[in-house]
Amino acid sequence: MNFFYALLLFTVAGLIGSAAFANTPLQDKAIEALRQAHDEPNGSIYEHGGMIVENQGSLRWIEPHPENDSPDSVLSLDKHALIAGDRMVATYHTHPCMAGYYHAYFSIPDVIIAIFTAVPSFMLDECTGEVHEFFTLVDKVHETGDDVEVRGAHCEKKYVHLPTGRIVGNVGVSDPPHYNDAKADCPP
Repeated sequence: MNFFYALLLFTVAGLIGSAAFANTPLQDKAIEALRQAHDEPNGSIYEHGGMIVENQGSLRWIEPHPENDSPDSVLSLDKHALIAGDRMVATYHTHPCMAGYYHAYFSIPDVIIAIFTAVPSFMLDECTGEVHEFFTLVDKVHETGDDVEVRGAHCEKKYVHLPTGRIVGNVGVSDPPHYNDAKADCPP
């Protein structure tokens, strides 16, 4: 009888351990979408992103604005891009590897979108290739990340907590840091 319990415990522990390292189909689709976004012609310079949708059991991503020309923002939601039967199940976006940029953190607008959409948000840190997930129904803003100095709308300095979420994968490429002279809105 002790052998049976030991075997059962070993089997259950193995299942739990392997499940802890396995990605969900949604996480795998997000990693694919983020790799594609990174590989766009200007994917290392400007943010790219979109929605992951489910329709009749199939997952796909939609990048509604691939022509984006902003290094630190992207419109990832565009419900007009949905077709009949689509249900948005996640959002995704990239953070280019800019010097002085918080590429490993979800920004305040990122967190707000995650809260209002109530779906997981995935972000690619292009400096490391790591894919981060932040899901407000599971993750709390202050559980991960750091208090960092940011600039307000009028260039005032303030400290806010920016979460990093959970790392769920890697796209297999990383970019060297670069400077973005076009976004020097605030003096040093």
